[in-house]
Amino acid sequence: TFLSTATDPRALEKEKALMEQDEKKKKKNRNDKLIESSESSPSQDSLADIESFISSAIDPRAVAKERALLKQDEEEKCHDSFAYTEAFASGISDPETIAKQRALFNQDDDEENSQREEQPQITSENSSSETPRPKKAPPLPGAYRADSDGIVPTESNRNAKDFSYSQTTMRRVESYETERRRQEDLRSLKDQTLAVCETEVSLREGMPDISENPIIPETKLKRSSNEIANNISSDRNNDAKTARRRRKYVVLGSVVIIILIIVGVLAGTENADLKQSSDNKQKATTDNIDIDQCYNSTTDISERYQSLRTEIISRVPNIASAVDNRYSSARRSLCWIALADLSISNYELIQRFVMGMVYYRFVEEDGDVPPFFRNSKWLNDESICNWDFIECENDQIQALKMQTRRDAYRLEGRIPTELALLSSLTYLDLDGHGLSGEIPPELWSMNQLKVLKLGLNDLTGELSNELSNLVQLEELFIGSNYFSGTIPELNNLFNLKELDIRYNNFIGSLPSILECKNLVHLDIRGNYAGNNLDGTIPSYIWGLTNLTSLSFGLLDLSGTISTEIGHLTNIESLHFFEMDELGGALPTEIGKLTKSTILALPDLDLNGEIPSELGMLSNLEKLHLQGVAWDGTMPQEICSLSLGSELWTDMEISRCRCCIL
Repeated sequence: TFLSTATDPRALEKEKALMEQDEKKKKKNRNDKLIESSESSPSQDSLADIESFISSAIDPRAVAKERALLKQDEEEKCHDSFAYTEAFASGISDPETIAKQRALFNQDDDEENSQREEQPQITSENSSSETPRPKKAPPLPGAYRADSDGIVPTESNRNAKDFSYSQTTMRRVESYETERRRQEDLRSLKDQTLAVCETEVSLREGMPDISENPIIPETKLKRSSNEIANNISSDRNNDAKTARRRRKYVVLGSVVIIILIIVGVLAGTENADLKQSSDNKQKATTDNIDIDQCYNSTTDISERYQSLRTEIISRVPNIASAVDNRYSSARRSLCWIALADLSISNYELIQRFVMGMVYYRFVEEDGDVPPFFRNSKWLNDESICNWDFIECENDQIQALKMQTRRDAYRLEGRIPTELALLSSLTYLDLDGHGLSGEIPPELWSMNQLKVLKLGLNDLTGELSNELSNLVQLEELFIGSNYFSGTIPELNNLFNLKELDIRYNNFIGSLPSILECKNLVHLDIRGNYAGNNLDGTIPSYIWGLTNLTSLSFGLLDLSGTISTEIGHLTNIESLHFFEMDELGGALPTEIGKLTKSTILALPDLDLNGEIPSELGMLSNLEKLHLQGVAWDGTMPQEICSLSLGSELWTDMEISRCRCCIL
């Protein structure tokens, strides 16, 4: 309201004179500099400051922030008032002194009221009321008015653009309001102080004489201060208790943690000692066997050894020479069984003897255990069916799964011939090691074998024709070795389902597997060192209708892809690659391989156009056609397949609407 009248020059002059008079009376020199600067005309900066102040006052967030600051000031003043009142009341106990003080207060109030009446009241030109409100700034005519949302323009001057406010006027308004609030707070403080004093007097009149009982009135007079002191002391005590409690919990927690750490260290040390003791015991009983104990006629071990030797030789006559060899795996295995002194059946004796020979086949004479066995549960007193890599059925070893894919765990040496003594073994997996030499002929007599995996080794030599004796064989994996010679006939392997002979050095033609009707996986790939398998794709291949995966690559095959390829309706993955003598047109019957997800035909000598029937392979995920001199363009039917980045071809982009170069 005060700011809204700031455009009236006469009102400004009156207000200026009034403020100067007020400053002199109250001996306030804080605004002398402002009064001197007010004589000059308002500058552009002053106008900008006033407009900025008005715009911030209209912002509800600024108003809310200002109100919060005022509330904080009031709380601080209230706290100071209480403290002043407490101090004032504690020093006044005489009724005459209180009456005298009240008279002085009333005199001060009368002087302030007379000064307020002498000041001229400035009314608004647009105001309808002639009686000024004493506790609010007098309204002045202008372009702005006070509202609940802040200071807003009046209706008559809402579009006004030029204002002649000065920053001096704004500061004078703030000084006036601050002084008014201070006077009101002081008056309220006086009233509260007198009320407290009167209450103390009334309480004192009803109390006993101080001389008779001086403690009671003194306590009454200082009640408020003592309560405050007690509250502060109580808070400090509570804080101290809380701090002590917190420190106690921290100390207890630290002690518990230290105890747990100590227990863990002790337990770990004990476990390490037990493990070391167990390892030492196992090493003593497996790796560094005292062979002489088994021949000393004065010991019980020697008697057990001789009894076991007789039993073993009666069952395996040709093992006698190996047992008598001082450092042979057979002798160390038999001596280990004698030292263990276990009550076992004759059949389990053979199994333990064989597994002991397999173990000592790869353990050096000095007891150095290869990493593959070092951390495994092997050669212990438990049932052999609980050892690692072994699976049993009816307490008989059915599977020996010793495959690895880690170079550090590879076993080196030859395939143990003792495995042929396990007549119940049907699953033998030695894949991924560094085994060398030829496959021992004893393995071809294991006609109970169903799975034989010897891939990823360094095996050499030729495959024996006795391979066909493994009539129960269902899976044969001998890929990634150095086998040479021709591939023997496999027609007797009626149960064969998976055949992987890739990446070897075979020569001649593809093996005859006409009778292997159950084949589902066939992988015959050469290697870059020597692709010596030649000839044409045998016609019986197209008759293996159970095939789901077929791979021919890096071979010297010639001829064409037969139209009978359409018979392989169960094919899911088809790889014909890097055979530059396999040509002709790609038959349209390839569109019948509707279950195919992978079709790779790169680097062939095919010609002609890409069959549009490939678009019928709705399950196709990968289509590789690069390295082929195709005619025409990519059929739109193929472009409609959801192949994404798995459509590979090197056709010219100008002739291909959907391919990737």
